[in-house]
Amino acid sequence: MPRKESVHAEVQAWIEKARTDARAADHALTAKPPLRDIALFHYQQAAEKIIKAFLCFHKAEIPKTHSIADLGYRAAQLDSTLEPVLRTAAVLSAYATAFRYPGEVDEPEELDVKEAQEALAPLLSAIEKRLS
Repeated sequence: MPRKESVHAEVQAWIEKARTDARAADHALTAKPPLRDIALFHYQQAAEKIIKAFLCFHKAEIPKTHSIADLGYRAAQLDSTLEPVLRTAAVLSAYATAFRYPGEVDEPEELDVKEAQEALAPLLSAIEKRLS
């Protein structure tokens, strides 16, 4: 497969993984009671993967990190107009590990979920527009 097609396929794979994580997060919130910790983890994963899709599109290095701030910095170097949504999405970094293990922190609140949703939606939209 020519390089251009393989990059396109890889970008699409990252986008699909990001969408799947966002769907998993939304689905976790339909449980009774809502699985907020699981939702927050998947919102973080969705943000991480959509930024990695953007980096892949630009043939930039994709580091093995969960830090939305670090990934966002790399993405903003490629497109500074993304900086506001990337900065807002940086709050999601903590959810890669927060709430994942017992005894470390309290369970997440509904406000945490709302903040995550409000950070993720514009990021997904902004990056997907640039990749279409």
